[in-house]
Amino acid sequence: QIDNNKLYGALVDHITFAVECLHMGLPIDNPFCGEIAILYSQEYETAQIAAEIIKERIGVEIGDGETGFIALHLYSARKNKHIRTAMKNTRVYSEILTMVGNSMSKKLDNTHAPAKSFLLSIHCLVTLTAHHNPIIMSLKQQVKLNISSSYLIALQVAKLVEKEMDIQLSEDAVAFIALDIEKLKQL
Repeated sequence: QIDNNKLYGALVDHITFAVECLHMGLPIDNPFCGEIAILYSQEYETAQIAAEIIKERIGVEIGDGETGFIALHLYSARKNKHIRTAMKNTRVYSEILTMVGNSMSKKLDNTHAPAKSFLLSIHCLVTLTAHHNPIIMSLKQQVKLNISSSYLIALQVAKLVEKEMDIQLSEDAVAFIALDIEKLKQL
């Protein structure tokens, strides 16, 4: 349940505008739809139900892009964050996936289970850090030494998170990210 009075007005305005655009033949593009579906899965499932209701009641198929935007509205309302912040953070997660893939000369596709798992892990570590929950990795020194190339990539991820989200990940969190990157390299 979402207890945010601003949600309903903003969501109705957004859906009305989207339906008008679709009636005019203007496509709704959401480049982060895959990330939204992964990171905010509960909200995305609810948005899919909303998409079905819109299709049944007014005969307009809003598509995945708009479904993703509805999910973002739901997520931002549930977390009491501005929609722009939720969108920016989603963009950052997408950039992280691209950056890590590029460092391995791979395209990490957010539809594949390993990439989904990686995104969820990063999101979890960022959320725990933002809420000041301790992250403890007792093997962080071994991680630094034994998988140093993955650790260096994880440091780049941490720098991006700090720059874009203003969240400073601990060495322990960076070690967890390095392990996740190492797993991706194995696949």
